[in-house]
Parts: sequence; C-alpha cells; structure tokens
Amino acid sequence: MSSGKTIVWFRGDLRIEDNPALAAAARDGSVFPVYIWCPEEEGQFYPGRVSQWWLKQSLAHLEQSLKSLGAELVMILPGLNPVSLVRDHSIKEKLAEVGISVESYNGDLLYEPWEIYDEEGRAFSTFVAYWDKCTIEGLGLENELEKSSNVLLGRGCSLGWSNADKALTEFVEQNLFEYSKSRFKILWRRDWKSQGEESVTLFLKAIGLREYSRYLCFNYPFTHERSLLSNMKYFPWNADANCFKVWRQGRTGYPLVDAGMRELWATGWIHNKIRVIVSSFTISGSLPDGQELEQLHCLQIQGSKFDPEGEYVRQWLPELARMPIEWIHHPWDAPLTVLKAAGVELGLNYPKPIIDMDTAREHLREAIFKVWEMEAAAKSATSDQMNEDVFDNSDSIKTSAILKVIPKEKSSCLTYSSHDQRVPSFQNCNNGLLPRKRPLPVDEEKLHMDKPNKQNKEAGTSGRED
Repeated sequence: MSSGKTIVWFRGDLRIEDNPALAAAARDGSVFPVYIWCPEEEGQFYPGRVSQWWLKQSLAHLEQSLKSLGAELVMILPGLNPVSLVRDHSIKEKLAEVGISVESYNGDLLYEPWEIYDEEGRAFSTFVAYWDKCTIEGLGLENELEKSSNVLLGRGCSLGWSNADKALTEFVEQNLFEYSKSRFKILWRRDWKSQGEESVTLFLKAIGLREYSRYLCFNYPFTHERSLLSNMKYFPWNADANCFKVWRQGRTGYPLVDAGMRELWATGWIHNKIRVIVSSFTISGSLPDGQELEQLHCLQIQGSKFDPEGEYVRQWLPELARMPIEWIHHPWDAPLTVLKAAGVELGLNYPKPIIDMDTAREHLREAIFKVWEMEAAAKSATSDQMNEDVFDNSDSIKTSAILKVIPKEKSSCLTYSSHDQRVPSFQNCNNGLLPRKRPLPVDEEKLHMDKPNKQNKEAGTSGRED
C-alpha cells in the first residue's frame, strides 16, 4: 500500500497472540487490522444467536487488545463480501492484478484440509485413516430482545483470546492427565488430578476430530447438503416441522436428549457425547466411520453409562430433579406412585416420548427396505441402459461412492494462488470412486436389525457393496 501499511484481515482467529498473519504483518511495519461482517454470504449457515453473541464479545476483546498495541480495528459491514476459499481466491487474484501481494496463514488448524491425502492423492473418508496420516506427518450481532437470554451465556463462558489461552493453560496444567477417564463425563469438573500418557493422546485426538470436520467440508463440500454415502439419497426423509421443533426445544420426552438440547440453548455448548446422542436421535449412519444406519441408541442405557447418577439430567431438566436414579432416564416406565412423589406429571410438566422405541425401530426398518428397493431399481435401470448402449457412467454410483481428490501433480482442474493456498476450481472434473467396506461393530448398547435376506447380508452392512 502507498501508506506503507499492511492490511490484516481477521477471520476466525480473533487474537493477537499466536496469530501468524498479524505477526508477519507486524514484522513488515505498520498494521491496518480489519474485520468484515457479512453473514448473508453464509447462506443456510447464517450464524445464530449464540454465534453472534460469541462474535460480539470476542471482537470487543480483540479491539481492546489491538488498542493496547496502538492499532485501531476497523469493522466493515458491506452489502456482500466473499468468505469462502474459492471467493477468497478471487479476491487475491484481483488484488494481485493491481500490484498488491496477498498472503494467507493457517491460524486455527493443525493441518490445512488440502495438505492431508493418501498415497494416491485421494481425500480420506474415515477419521482413523485421516488422523493416522496427521499424526505421522456496530455490526448488529446482538438483538435487544436476546440480551436476557445471553446473560446465561456470560455466566458459563469467558470470551476473548486471553481467556481462551488461560482456559487452555489451566486445562493442560490441572486436568489434561485425567482426560482419558473423564472424557465421558458430561458434567464438567475442576477437581481432576492424576496423570497418564493416554489422556494426552486422547485430547489430541479430540482436536483431530475438530480438524476432521473441516477436512470433510473442504474435500467433500456436498456433505453440507447430502450424505457422504450415496445410497442415503434414497432415504425417505420425514420432514415433520413439529417434531423438529420439539427436538430443538428439548421436549422429546427422552431426558438425556432434552437435557442436551436445553444446555445447548442456554450455553451454546454441549459435550461431544451428548452432541452425538442428540444428533443420532434424528438420524445417524450417514458417514462411513459413523455408526450403522440400522442401529438405534438405547437412550436408557446411554443415560446409565454417561450420566449414571442423573446429575446432568437434573441440572438441565429441573422438572425431573426429584426422580429416583433408577427412573431418571426413562420416567415413562416409572410407577405412578414414584412419579407423584417426584412431582412429575407426564404430558403436563414433562412431555411423554414423542415416539416409542419399538415404533421408531419399525419406521427405520421400513425406511431401510425402501432404500434397498430404490437402490435396486436404480441399478436395474442402469443395467437396462447399458444393454441399450445408452450408458452414461456418470450415473453409475456405487453404494459407497466417494469423491476422489486428484493430487496436485496430476490435476488438470485445480488452480492455485501464486502466493499460498491451494484452492480447487472444480471444472467438469471426473470424480473417481473410492471403494471401501467396514465391518459391523458389535456394541451391546445398540439395537441391531436383521437384513431382509442372506444376499444383502453377505454384500455388506446396510446392503452396501465393497
């Protein structure tokens, strides 16, 4: 720039320490820090109340931190502004055209999603394989009507980069060594004291899972709209708006699910195990390394395993606070005398289950049969097309078809910034197939369903082919 300043565009890394972009700019002289707020570009991922509250507090903290260094954070509210990698790439090209050099820095991941591929240059579709490879190598953010609800968030969170750094230091010094034993506890405790190498490994794996989610979004961008498993396109979804609303508000009648959703409403955060449980309550089995589609979590057993004393449920569902331990995770089975003594009236102050497990299992069975039926019909149609010499192999999709990521040296459809990030520009790329097969895990807490015939059983789980 003519002024001799370097623009630092803050994105998700709202901190001044351990910020590679800010550090590089500061070495070159004067810094002009900028944050651009344009949620409209997020489309269906428009940030919600908690995300906006977090951003507001974090930006305020960053602004004060920069002021202490003599720099003023400039916040811009444009009509529309690119935020994705592809659109970032477009901005870099336009700046380069007018003689402004651009550099990007990895400030929030261990590995960029385009850095980790298998030996053939394909993206991983299971976490274990991905992590093995990694270990080897005035913006209107808070509405006045939301402030009362946001008070709860402030009680449970200390925002800003310095508080995050403090929390990490406290965790490493006091709690990390007990992580392997405490990772399943859904009530946060601050009295963990012990040590063990396994804890460190598991904590790093948890960080890896966060990276893996970003990795999937980058290498398989279609997963925002549909499953990584192609046979799920035949799944007969039941878009019941009322059921979805009941689930969102924590009124399903299943205590562990409801407690998780209410904690999410109040704090914007839930434990990983609870996140899996509440999401699996709606649907599961849509990732290659997830649980099988035909398995249903037994919420009573899940509750006994992860919340054995019922403390978590009582904390977030005060209407069940007096329920005895033996009934806390399945109050619908409790005798009327027990319910009365606990002050619980099912259907009044706590809902009855929106669906019983036997009915849910039968619905899932019917849905899976429908998937197999439609998949067989599609294959038959494809076969007929082949016989008529009108076959287009772009329509030939194996059950576990997954996009193939072409390695840099072999690709003719990837473009790169002259300065830094690899940014795919997909232009009629032919997608390869990554065949895979995974065994059916045995877990006593999950309910399995029989396949319709021997042929499907031998072909693989859920009728998927190798």
